[in-house]
Amino acid sequence: MLSLYVKKTKALTNLNISFNNIRDEGCKILAPVLKMNKSIQVLNMECNDIYDNGLKYLSGAIATHENLNSLKFVLNCVTLDGIKYLLQQLDVSNKKLGYINFKYNNMNIGEEENRTLFKSHNIHF
Repeated sequence: MLSLYVKKTKALTNLNISFNNIRDEGCKILAPVLKMNKSIQVLNMECNDIYDNGLKYLSGAIATHENLNSLKFVLNCVTLDGIKYLLQQLDVSNKKLGYINFKYNNMNIGEEENRTLFKSHNIHF
C-alpha cells in the first residue's frame, strides 16, 4: 500500500518511514519505488531493523536519485561493509548527499582511514 502511494505522489519530498519494522525485505520493495519517485529529497529509515542487505537493495536507488539529499539510517543494524557498499555506489554514480546519518548501527568505525572516508561523505556516525 505504501509503495503505491510513494510511487504516485509526485509532491512527496520527505519520506519518513521510521519505526515501521521495514527490514531488508521492505527495502527490496522500496528500492524500485524510490527510483520512480524523483521528488523525494529526504529519506528517513530510522529504527527499521535493516541490515547490510537492506541497505544494498536501496543503494542503487539512492545513488541514482536526482533530488535525494538527506539519508537518515539511525538505529538499524548496518555494518561498516554495508556503508562502504553504499559509498561505492555513490562514487560510481558521482552522487553526493548533503547529509547521511548512520548513528547507532552495528559498526566499529575503528581506523582513522574509515573516519576520514565518512567525514568526506558527510556521514554522521
